[in-house]
Amino acid sequence: MLPLPNTRPNYQWLKTLEHTHPELVKTKKEVRSFYPEYTMGLSGDSIQTIFETCFPSVTNRNTKATLQALQSALLSLSQCVDFNTNDSILGFLHGRSTARSASIERYKDRSYSNTVFTKVLDTLREYGFISCYTGFKGAGHPYGLTTLWVVEEPYVNWLTEHRHWLSVINFAPDKELLILRDNKKYLVDYPEDADTKALREHIRLTNELRNRFTWSYIPLDKTYWHSKEQHRGKPKRDYYQYVEDDKRQVIIQSDLQCQRSFRENFQTGGRFYCNAQSLSKDERSTLNINGQPTVEIDLKSLHPRLLYNMDGLEAPKDCYASDTPENRQLNKHICMLVLNCKNNKEAKKALMYEYPIDTESASSAIDSFVNRHPNISNHFFKEGWKRLQHLDSVITEKVLSECLEQGFPVLPVHDSYIASIEHTQLLGIIVSTYEQLTGFKPEVSMSENAEAEQLTEQLLDQYDEFVAKIVNP
Repeated sequence: MLPLPNTRPNYQWLKTLEHTHPELVKTKKEVRSFYPEYTMGLSGDSIQTIFETCFPSVTNRNTKATLQALQSALLSLSQCVDFNTNDSILGFLHGRSTARSASIERYKDRSYSNTVFTKVLDTLREYGFISCYTGFKGAGHPYGLTTLWVVEEPYVNWLTEHRHWLSVINFAPDKELLILRDNKKYLVDYPEDADTKALREHIRLTNELRNRFTWSYIPLDKTYWHSKEQHRGKPKRDYYQYVEDDKRQVIIQSDLQCQRSFRENFQTGGRFYCNAQSLSKDERSTLNINGQPTVEIDLKSLHPRLLYNMDGLEAPKDCYASDTPENRQLNKHICMLVLNCKNNKEAKKALMYEYPIDTESASSAIDSFVNRHPNISNHFFKEGWKRLQHLDSVITEKVLSECLEQGFPVLPVHDSYIASIEHTQLLGIIVSTYEQLTGFKPEVSMSENAEAEQLTEQLLDQYDEFVAKIVNP
């Protein structure tokens, strides 16, 4: 079973290929892409055969690195095969840059460099397994377009013949769980002390508990979609049908392994991340744990609510409230911008990039949101995400700790938490954790998991009872 790639629509590559390779996309509705899982690869006798055939002159010194790069590349190709749809192109992104960066020992999770990986891909291209569409910078692509690699028919045929003898291996089963980056998102080292050891041990224990259970979901069929609201000048895809026969897919253990990522220091950021978080909301609603349906409990409008509550103020019931669902989503996005951006001008520019609106409309929308929240406007345009992400990560840490103590697994998705419906105490744990941190009760919502609908009503009816039990045991 292959790990789930975090695929996303790639409108830039669709537009580029329509111009440069129209024959390739003439029958396709979209291009989707993902980044390789560099720490994993395929293993088996047939992989060794490819290695010996394609790389006969590799020296003993480079054998391990080249073999791992090949295994990882073939895994990415296999994901392109298994997770593609008939009306789309699915490829993976990997730049051709030969620039090298100093490696930090604690983060080493593979034996090969990006340069070796690129050389392996070029060799596979010579054998007809893959095609390369080279990225570039230029007009319309100020941040650059990363090189796209697309699987070809010879590899599809090879995989069909050999897949039953292949398995997925992890190059670094004990990879670093505590990540620190600088303000430019580059990995940095840090001194080991009692605090970092405690943080890491907490992540390890909650990961271990999560992996004792079988998590499965029903994937959406990416063939069936209709246009939703505009996003960056393009219609978003709204996928509305699950795969044939509602066939479940088991989530592999590595996709459930959280890492915690901080920025600059251990009081900034700190959110929990894992691959399983890339499931869509509809796919998450089908999650089962050991065959039991799940419930997802969401802390509503968490970041603006935290600003109100940490200042000792009651927050509105819905901080993003508006007259239509579309405008509510716009308010939610504006809130993210005024909290994350350095100034109004930067927020306006970002809003115009995301939505097809002019300068005047963008300014009006931002000003309208700011004016609706005068009591916390002093926090706007100050890159507040640093503090807020740390606060929501502390909530998650405490929720996971309590659930670990009670022996049941939880999948965190930043401001929401997923657990089996049999663990009704989750709601009380979340509410009491938030109240202990802020002095206020949060607003929560429940997932729309049809299998858990009856229990959801029960949880909401017993809201105060659960809180009382946790706060006053």
